[in-house]
Parts: sequence; structure tokens; C-alpha cells
Amino acid sequence: MPIRTSASAPRQQRQVRNVANRLVTAPILALTTAISVSSWLKGWTNGLVANTMDTIRGGHSYAEHGAHVTDYQHDTRLRTGEKPSGVIPVKPNGSPIIPKTSSSFASDAEHLDVLRNADQELINMMAGVAPGGTLSRRIVFDIDMIQPIGTMHQLDNSSTPALVKQTAARKARVIYDLNQATNKYELVTLFPIQ
Repeated sequence: MPIRTSASAPRQQRQVRNVANRLVTAPILALTTAISVSSWLKGWTNGLVANTMDTIRGGHSYAEHGAHVTDYQHDTRLRTGEKPSGVIPVKPNGSPIIPKTSSSFASDAEHLDVLRNADQELINMMAGVAPGGTLSRRIVFDIDMIQPIGTMHQLDNSSTPALVKQTAARKARVIYDLNQATNKYELVTLFPIQ
């Protein structure tokens, strides 16, 4: 059963799906046990406030997908590529990268709830790796939280000008990268998906 932090009713179940085509394995010299990984991750999430998540945990989950992201920022990202943080990623030819969707969490409590569930799933994955085995350099998986956790925004090109369509998101995509110097996973991003 997932860890719950918000005041809403507890979720009865959650489903996790690995996005297998994105896993790249790397040899590992020494495997941190699931217990020490668990305490390390709990140390990062106990008392964590959503607006300090990126600074403390790394990545860009809060800056780009936090509950503070406005509809206007989603609209701008879908039309120009400019992220809520003001960054405009570009292709090698210099043109902006325009995403097909943009999403944000409904609340800081939902954001932290999904982060804690993601950390628990990472702990479960680590427990299944044998000593001397391999860890993936990048771990990507989806968590189905059953109830809405945020909103997906997508341009609806059936009208002129294109309007932004909003739908409830019940899943989250989670991406961790292995820091090979510390043998610990660091959060890259976490965002709502359909």
C-alpha cells in the first residue's frame, strides 16, 4: 500500500510499470543494501517541502511540474517551448523543442505523495538486485495512482487558433539516474501523465 501524506482518502492500490526500452544497465562494484537505500531515501523525503524538492533532491520536477505552474505557463510551453522556469530547450539546428504535452501536479501534497511512492518503488527494485549484479544507469517507470494527481495540457489543433485541452492525470512518469560516484540514484524528474 502506498504511503499517503495528503488529507484525502487513502488509495487502495497503485500500479507500477517499467518503461523497459529506456533501461540501460551498467556494472556495479558494490551494491548498497535495500535497507541503507531505504534510509537514504527516507532522509531525503522526511520533512521535505515541495518547493525545496529540486534543490534538495536534484532534478527539475517542482520547477517544471509543481502545483504553482499556471495555465498560461502550460500554454506558453506548448506554443513556444519555453518551460515554466524560463528555459527554452533547442534542437541542434537552434529551433525550439516544442513538447506535445505539459503537465503539473494538483497540489504540493500530491507531488510529495507521488515522490514517496516512487522512492518506495525504487527501494523495491533495489531489493531485487543480487550483490555483484547490475544496476540500470537510468530507471524510468510509471506509477498509476488511480485517482487524479494533476492535469495534462495538450494543444487541440482542431480549432483556429489551437486551444489548450486539459485532462486529469492519474499516473506519473518517474526518472532516476544512477550517480556512479556515489552508487545512489538521483531524481531527474517526476511528472503527471495520462
